[in-house]
Amino acid sequence: MLTVAEFRALQAAIRENPLPFMASGLTIRTKQHEGQAPTTTLDVNLPQQKVHDALWGMRQQGKPPRAIVLKARQPGISTYCSGINVVTKLTQPFTITMTIAHVEDGATNLFQREKFMVSRLPLGIRPKMKGDRKGHIDFDYVQCRDGRVELSSEGMIGYATGKPIWRGLTIHGCHLSEFAFFVRDKEVLLGILQAVPHSPDSYIVIESTANGMGNAFQVEWQRAEAGESGFQTVFIPWYELPDATMVVPKDFQVESDERQLMQQYQIGLPQIVWRRHVLETQCQGQQDLFDQEYPTTVSSAFLVTGRPAFPVAVLRRMRERAAEATVFAGRLDMTQTDPRKQFVPHEEGELRVWKWPTAEHAYIIGVDPSAGIEGGDYSSLSVFDRHAAEIVATWHGLHSPIELAHVLMDLGTFYHEAVLAVEITGGHGFSTMEECRARGYRNFYIWQRLDRIKNTMTNYYGWMTTFATRPLLFDGMHFALSHREIMIWDPETCFELMGCRYISNERAEGEDHDDRAFSAMISWRVHLETPMPDTGQLPRLAYMHAVEPKKEEHEYRLSNVDKQVWDAVDQERLGSGAQPLGSPAAFVVTADELESPAEEVDPYGEPPGGWY
Repeated sequence: MLTVAEFRALQAAIRENPLPFMASGLTIRTKQHEGQAPTTTLDVNLPQQKVHDALWGMRQQGKPPRAIVLKARQPGISTYCSGINVVTKLTQPFTITMTIAHVEDGATNLFQREKFMVSRLPLGIRPKMKGDRKGHIDFDYVQCRDGRVELSSEGMIGYATGKPIWRGLTIHGCHLSEFAFFVRDKEVLLGILQAVPHSPDSYIVIESTANGMGNAFQVEWQRAEAGESGFQTVFIPWYELPDATMVVPKDFQVESDERQLMQQYQIGLPQIVWRRHVLETQCQGQQDLFDQEYPTTVSSAFLVTGRPAFPVAVLRRMRERAAEATVFAGRLDMTQTDPRKQFVPHEEGELRVWKWPTAEHAYIIGVDPSAGIEGGDYSSLSVFDRHAAEIVATWHGLHSPIELAHVLMDLGTFYHEAVLAVEITGGHGFSTMEECRARGYRNFYIWQRLDRIKNTMTNYYGWMTTFATRPLLFDGMHFALSHREIMIWDPETCFELMGCRYISNERAEGEDHDDRAFSAMISWRVHLETPMPDTGQLPRLAYMHAVEPKKEEHEYRLSNVDKQVWDAVDQERLGSGAQPLGSPAAFVVTADELESPAEEVDPYGEPPGGWY
């Protein structure tokens, strides 16, 4: 038995680094594989270590530890969180920890796991319990040789379909298990975020396998990736699962897609055998189901049932490449006369730049405005390079329509007087565009509409999304992605496009937040409809033939007067030593003219630019 001073020193050491204590003092049940004991100590595996590093890394920086974990099935994250809950109650007196699951049975199972750990704590530090309330673990005190150390800490369980017992409490540690399957996910998360103090001694862990797109888990993951929520993302792919291996049969043959996985992710043959077995026996042979339950990449995890509006495989590869590209975050200061000083780097800047403005290129900025109200939709700007056919910069934030106009003007000026294509559906775009016009900006997309009464074309400033024009956005972007006409350097835009689905045979919709997707689609559609400034013609796309259309041959019959004029011109050309136009020698085909026409572009071959 320890003295009071020794126990307090132990508490401090565990708070500093709980892993040694968890590996020696916390007991867990095993899966009882062949040769495995029924119980063992909680010696963290790789997935658990990744979550721990995220939490304790933030704590060491003085930040409130917050982690959101996208995982394959059963990596042990719930077990780790149960261990941290026990450690917190043992080392931080007067604290409350809570575990919330998607259903009551799930919460009960996690609660029993935590009670099992408490019941097998070392005798010298095992706390005395206070009462026996259902769904509660109440630590009263720890008896030492020379006195007691009061704890008065509690552990509680809840579930998404039950009463919001967390309201009115101050919770120091919270674990949300399988959050993607919560019924009232947004409501639960909002309540927990208010209940947990913004302190480095607190923690929140949101963990789940994916359950499609549009739910709070997918939205919060996306916000965390963008640095907008204070949570740190932790992704656990299937090949990091501690049990994801099987014995390799003698006649096992690796298929081409499996070989690519082995090379790309350094996966061993036993893991490939396990993957094929799980795919065939537990996922009904469906790759989409395997990707959702046992993801290889983040983008593949959020696949959902239904008909995607855009080619998911193309967007996934595009997003993975975009995630590796260099991006500059910051804001614009257009009061600077030196263009090199107009971009001001800032870690939390709403502007993201992948490629800087080029004087020889023309740009279009697609704009999806919003009211700029906290808790509402975001405003989004997508800068499209017309010559490179790339989304090269984005702006995403909460600004009122007038404030957005000032940002838009600066961005348009920065990208060499880019064409501004503001969506005017809903009314906010009118305010944004009129503010830009009033402040002197002149380069706008003009939408022409047939006036059936006057039988004339009427010009409208801005893009209007209607029942008739909406398919132009979705169908145009689908073709561009399928034929590799466009490169989108913003991973978040790719992510939102992946979430767009057909809710009927005629109508496609985005998820809760689709502002980036719509601004990108608007910029591409306006590009197709607007002549290129250097040629005056509509942009030539890769699927169109790169040769000029064959000129029609006409047979001309000369009248007597025409023949007299022709002969007179011939005589004049002969006098100056030129070849007469009527002479057969003038129409001799030269060697240069015999050269073959320009090679046509194969629309299904290597895409222009070669990003794919």
